[in-house]
Amino acid sequence: MHPRHKMTNLFAIASGILILIGLATPRPIAAQATAGTGSIQGTIVDPQGGAVSGAKITITRRATGQVFPTSTNSTGAFSVAALIPGENTVRVEAKGFKTAEMLVRAELSVISTANLTLEIGAESTVIMGKPTPSPSTRSKPRCRM
Repeated sequence: MHPRHKMTNLFAIASGILILIGLATPRPIAAQATAGTGSIQGTIVDPQGGAVSGAKITITRRATGQVFPTSTNSTGAFSVAALIPGENTVRVEAKGFKTAEMLVRAELSVISTANLTLEIGAESTVIMGKPTPSPSTRSKPRCRM
């Protein structure tokens, strides 16, 4: 093999190894993108405790009016992450149920809870729930109506 081809092959191998190392190295910048935030999660159920799937969830940051829409899954659960700490209104709308709202505070590096039991009735009727501390921690609001 010609010495020039040998150098080219060594260069290609070394370049390939450096690229693989670069791809395998965690990116600290990506990890910092979610630093300084919290999240809100909860479960929405009917008066008998059955899951309300497909309920429209709207989380609105009170200080800015910024909206974070989502919906419940087949078990009635929802979750919204990367929320800046502060007061939020959680609004739940589902066909055949009264619309429910509650205030939930997103806390730094904490999963705040917004569990609601919906009342049967007209969707145009809005009921305001108040979060109550969970037995495990007072920074995880919980509401049951």
